[in-house]
Amino acid sequence: LRGPGRDTLPVDPKEYLIPLYNLLPRLGSSVGSEKTMEAAIQCLDHAFLQRRELSTSRLAAFLKRLTSTSLHCPPHSATPLLARARQVSSRYSSSKVERMLENEEDIVAEGMFAPEAEDPEHSNAHATSLW
Repeated sequence: LRGPGRDTLPVDPKEYLIPLYNLLPRLGSSVGSEKTMEAAIQCLDHAFLQRRELSTSRLAAFLKRLTSTSLHCPPHSATPLLARARQVSSRYSSSKVERMLENEEDIVAEGMFAPEAEDPEHSNAHATSLW
């Protein structure tokens, strides 16, 4: 929340980040989803560009989900998703996020990536590359 109500009505970011995370794969399969895509982009802006995300595992999971979803979208939908992924990764430059740009063979992480995880914290996105 922003404005005067943010102090009186605390909202856990996970309450809207988990549904947003689970919505992203459906963006590539829905026909005529221009308004849905615009709403998802606005939510991503509010979640990662207008506030500071402290969890690098959540951030990595969203970056992986954005890039994976863009592979299944038509070009007019994939472009805004990739642009947001670039903006988010530029804002949060850390060694863990930059490691995702390397080959999977070069990544040293514990566990395996779980793309079907509903909670981005449990996907272990640091164990894979962005592509």
